[in-house]
Amino acid sequence: MVKQLVTTDDVVAMNKLRIVKTESGGRVNGGMSVRAAFGLLFFTLAVVISGCGSDSASESQIAGGEGALGRGTAAFEQKDFITAEKELSAAVMAGVLQPDLLEIAQRTRARCLIELDRCDEAELLLAELEQGAAELDQVWLVRAEMSLKLGDRSAAQSAYDQAKKLNNKLKPPVGL
Repeated sequence: MVKQLVTTDDVVAMNKLRIVKTESGGRVNGGMSVRAAFGLLFFTLAVVISGCGSDSASESQIAGGEGALGRGTAAFEQKDFITAEKELSAAVMAGVLQPDLLEIAQRTRARCLIELDRCDEAELLLAELEQGAAELDQVWLVRAEMSLKLGDRSAAQSAYDQAKKLNNKLKPPVGL
């Protein structure tokens, strides 16, 4: 299936671009520099082309990454945290998961690390997730779980409060 990458409206907008000469150089529509505009155009084309080339992930690679995610999640639910952590690591390392699935894999992996008393590693992973998590409330909830595991009820309550600010429907972790 071929997706339409450039719409008619995009073409019309591109045709309306005008370059204005200024003392500091050319500007597109009086704002962005010509160099920046060409850089943006080059980046956009590179992204579009990379999705169409032979370097893109194959269906089998994607299936492998998603399969590892499924096996890791199942192992986590069965409280087999060693297997879960290995499978979730493999899913992440495959580099083919969509951002939402990647976030779930990383968050679940952090929970495994907490259960395996590897909280330092979990902390690093959570710090990384905080930078761009779509479900930041869930990251704070995992932080609350980790704080409880470490015996710091005050930090757990604080993390849960942060999560609750983002999603008031969250229930506290067991033990809080």
